[in-house]
Amino acid sequence: EILATMADVPATDAATAAAVAAAEAGRLLASYVARDDKKSTERVESLRVVTILLSNICDTPSSAKFRRINASNAKISRAVLTPPGGEALLGACGFRRDGENIELPLSVTDDEASARAKACLQALDAACEQEGVPLMLSALHPHVHGARACCFVPNDGLQARRPRISSC
Repeated sequence: EILATMADVPATDAATAAAVAAAEAGRLLASYVARDDKKSTERVESLRVVTILLSNICDTPSSAKFRRINASNAKISRAVLTPPGGEALLGACGFRRDGENIELPLSVTDDEASARAKACLQALDAACEQEGVPLMLSALHPHVHGARACCFVPNDGLQARRPRISSC
C-alpha cells in the first residue's frame, strides 16, 4: 500500500513522509536481519540488495534502469519483497508497483529521488545500529581473504557513516 501512495506525495510533504516511512521500514528490515538463525546469510543478503538498490538511486537518479525493478525476479522477491520492511523502504523512496515492475515514476524528480534514497539509507543505517546488526559495510563487502579493518572518519551527513576500508 505504501508503494501506491508515496510517489504521489507533494514535494513539500515528501521529505517528512519519506523520513517517517523509511524509519519504520528500516526498523522492520533491520529487526529481520538481526535475527540469529540458520537463515542469517539470506537476511544479510536482503540488507545488501536493498542497500544497492537505494544507493543506485542516490548516485544516479536519472538512470531508467535503476528506476525500474523487476518484481518477478526471484532474487528481488526473496531479498526485498519477502522480508518485512523491504518493499516499504522502496515505497518511502517513491517507488510504486506497476504490474510486474516496481517503478520510481518520472513525477519524482532526480533531486527528490536522490534525497529520498539518501534518507532511506540513513534510516536503514540508524535502524541497523539500533538493532545491533553488523555494519552495512560488511553486507556490501563480505570478507573474502586477508584482513579487513574499518574505522569511521568524522564528516557531514551520510559520509560520516561510510568507513574507510583497509585490506592486508
